[in-house]
Amino acid sequence: MPPKKRVSDSAPSPRKRARGTASQPVAIDSQSYQSQPSALSPPPPYTHTFESRLRESQPKDAIVAPAEGNEAFDAHLEDNYDGIDWGRLKLYTKPITTHQHKRSWIYRHGYRVALLKDPTCVFFICYWCFKHKLTDISIGIYNTSAAVSSAARHLSEQKPGHRLVAPGKTLVASVYNALTTARVPISQAVANQINRFSKQRFRFAAVD
Repeated sequence: MPPKKRVSDSAPSPRKRARGTASQPVAIDSQSYQSQPSALSPPPPYTHTFESRLRESQPKDAIVAPAEGNEAFDAHLEDNYDGIDWGRLKLYTKPITTHQHKRSWIYRHGYRVALLKDPTCVFFICYWCFKHKLTDISIGIYNTSAAVSSAARHLSEQKPGHRLVAPGKTLVASVYNALTTARVPISQAVANQINRFSKQRFRFAAVD
């Protein structure tokens, strides 16, 4: 009867790790190490965002580039500083923001500036007064942070370069002021009729 082979004899022996020497180094396959990601290496960056997924879900024809700003709308909100000399306005600067709503009609006839030490305080500077250097003695400068009524009254004054009112508004006092400037005698009854001028009744009378 032949002797039985032991299991340990038939089992393959574990592969011994090759050890090199200084004279006979062992070659190492670098690709096997590079193919295995390191546990300490950072994960790949996340490239998909909500915007990119939204673009990918839309057909190319449906993607429209944003239109450029409306020049007329921008011009309506922007201020005009043509002819201004900041050397004569050392206490003022441009406002930190443009008009957020409809621009008042008074800024068609003057600069919109802000106080240098407090940019939240907005002022109106009359074009005509600035051109004739009356603003150098503080004439034609009005604080319009809360309201523009004071600047509007200044523009409506009966003097050269002024006599201006809001579009669509009639300067009722101009008739009375013109008569008084010309030293035309006005009776009390006539003055009362002039001061009681009704724009609405005038329109109805013109239509009839």
